[in-house]
Amino acid sequence: MTAKLTVSLLVLVLGGIIAVVVPMRTSSKATQELARLQDDPDRGSLRWHAQVAKIRGQREIVISSPPVEYATAVNSLEEALPHFGVVVAEVLTSISRAVDPDDLRMWYKFRILENLAQRPVPICSTCSYPTDYPKELLPLQANEILIETYGGTVEIEGVKISLVDSEFPQFSKNQRYVLFISTDPSHTVGVLRMGARGAYRVNSDGHMECVKQQSHPFNISIEKRFNNSLDQLRGRIKSFSSTQ
Repeated sequence: MTAKLTVSLLVLVLGGIIAVVVPMRTSSKATQELARLQDDPDRGSLRWHAQVAKIRGQREIVISSPPVEYATAVNSLEEALPHFGVVVAEVLTSISRAVDPDDLRMWYKFRILENLAQRPVPICSTCSYPTDYPKELLPLQANEILIETYGGTVEIEGVKISLVDSEFPQFSKNQRYVLFISTDPSHTVGVLRMGARGAYRVNSDGHMECVKQQSHPFNISIEKRFNNSLDQLRGRIKSFSSTQ
């Protein structure tokens, strides 16, 4: 009985040692793999982030997009109106797409509910417009338009990767927005050249709120002059348009 008991204890002890050593070896291997990826030529790409996440046991990660530059010269509504259309619109659907190894874009199909300026949305002749927009969002009705923003979510190698633009939150489906936009010659793609400064959520009583808190003169002007009210903004745009 003594011999049998001794063997049993050895097995338990060895089992304990194995249980400790195996995770240590796995951790060591993971460390080596992470070190190897630091010198990978694709470092920073979406697939690279997915590989790092898998090694770390993560199935979902969020990364930040590079800084995006938007037009800043417009400081008041009157300065904006000759160059931008102002519409009330809502998101019908959206789709994320990887446009290159390290970049994601979000495409939205908007339905235009009201054209506040009551004229065609101006075409930006100096803008470059994407032409490879998702065919899944087509066809467009006469009151619909596509808008592209930075960021989005895709799955790569079993890892859900979200790229976020900290300066421009994603739009929400069925939410109404006031948008200051220009379009391509075909009026298929709208461009938010003012960035988040030109995008406002609108609640059920017509109160407007910029999608990103701004200290820019344009947004300060909208708040102080029109109390972030869609009705007051509509009235000023109507009176301005009638004098042009």
